Amino acid sequence: PKTARLISLLRDAFMRRGFSPISPCPHTGNCPITGQKGGKWCNWAFSTEDAPRALLKLSEAAYLPKERAVLSFLALQKTAVGDRAEAEQMAVRVSSEKIRLAGNRSGYYACSDMGLLLLQTDDKLDFGQCIRFSLPKGELSTDRKTGAFIVPIKAFKSGCQ
Repeated sequence: PKTARLISLLRDAFMRRGFSPISPCPHTGNCPITGQKGGKWCNWAFSTEDAPRALLKLSEAAYLPKERAVLSFLALQKTAVGDRAEAEQMAVRVSSEKIRLAGNRSGYYACSDMGLLLLQTDDKLDFGQCIRFSLPKGELSTDRKTGAFIVPIKAFKSGCQ
């Protein structure tokens, strides 16, 4: 969480200097998962099966063997005047693998300028994928476990740039 907080602060500082986040953030709104005390933080977990053997040996020798590695990162680009995403569509970054939901449904967690979302869809989404879609009309319910807004999506476009 401390590293994620630092990255969130760096994101804000770069945005004040004319940069826009391109990954993992799909938006220029306030970061919804800043790593502040007791809160969620932005991180990505990966399998270590493809890690260099020397790194795995070092980890084992330090009595810290890992099956998954966790990374917090930020990629930015200088923003050109007039650059804007389509206003009528929300951009989100899928931040989980597929989740089984009640009622034989599936979903995925995603980061957005509204905060953490739980996307309900029959379509396959990939961890890290950036998508755009129109928000459904009406009030959104929230996930009891995470507090994330539950967003049913029927159609989306891949890519956020």
